Amino acid sequence: MRLNILSLAVFIVLTQLNSKQVFASALGLADSIALINDSVRSGRPDPLKWASFERVTLDGRPPNSVTQLRTIPSVLTAAIYGGAVAGLHIYQANAWWSKDRAPFHITDDWSENLQNDKFGHFYASYLISYLNREALIESGFSDESAHNIGALMGLLYQLYVETEDGYSKYWGFSPTDAYADIAGSLFFLCQYHIPVLQNFHEKWTYFPSKFLGSGSIPGQKRTFIDDYQGQSYWWSVDLWNLLPKGVQSDYPKFLQLAVGYTAKRNTTTGTSDLPDTREFYISLDYSLMHLLPKSNIPIVNWLIQGLDNIHFPAPAVRLTPKIKFFLLYPIQFHLGNLFF
Repeated sequence: MRLNILSLAVFIVLTQLNSKQVFASALGLADSIALINDSVRSGRPDPLKWASFERVTLDGRPPNSVTQLRTIPSVLTAAIYGGAVAGLHIYQANAWWSKDRAPFHITDDWSENLQNDKFGHFYASYLISYLNREALIESGFSDESAHNIGALMGLLYQLYVETEDGYSKYWGFSPTDAYADIAGSLFFLCQYHIPVLQNFHEKWTYFPSKFLGSGSIPGQKRTFIDDYQGQSYWWSVDLWNLLPKGVQSDYPKFLQLAVGYTAKRNTTTGTSDLPDTREFYISLDYSLMHLLPKSNIPIVNWLIQGLDNIHFPAPAVRLTPKIKFFLLYPIQFHLGNLFF
């Protein structure tokens, strides 16, 4: 897997239709039905409520209750995303696909990175879905429509890249990569419709491994995107929001707990650069929306919200293969003979 920037191919087509009113009316009908359902459905949070915090938008305005496309933001979104998708396709075609084309084939790599890359596929699909949603909201889509369509677009782009890999001599279409892609976008979709899932969030940490810039495939030069041994993935839990009401006042709202996983190569013999050891962690985590003061500038708040997809250095304990304490994982400090 190579972390893929977003695809708005579907969105570009939609925004270029001459009959924007027809499209908006169709979405509006779906939104109206959804609003009627909301009025009789219990347990649904407010549109911008997300676990223990209020979501924000790029321009600070709440999403439309029904889809009403905004011309200028829609055109800008289509142009920016269209250019990004085209540029990414050209880059990947030249770097990965054009020089090693082969008949479509399936090559499952389930064990190659001890599943660390599967967490990466899940994370990439989720993150692309998230960014698609944010762009669609700015373009005038309702919150629910943006969420549903954003998840679909994130999945379609990931599967498109996976299909292109299927025509690569050295890669091949990986079913388990595709399953992880589906799971990431599906989890993003379910978080809106099953609010309790908003308390659980996959996050990403990166610290360069010794294999950065190398590669086991001819012509491959690992970047941070596919330097899996430098990547750790975390499931962070919004503890404050899950505590009983009577206990919440005694617990800091910003402090969360995370369970982490990565895979590294500890064997020094041989020529393989693939990981051979699974590592599990438990760590503190921070909710940036509660930790950092709210700004009067909407884009600053929006960026903070986006950065909360990253697990920043925090105290952690490695549980396997051998217990070890980190003061600020993944940074390791040396003091004499002590490592922490």
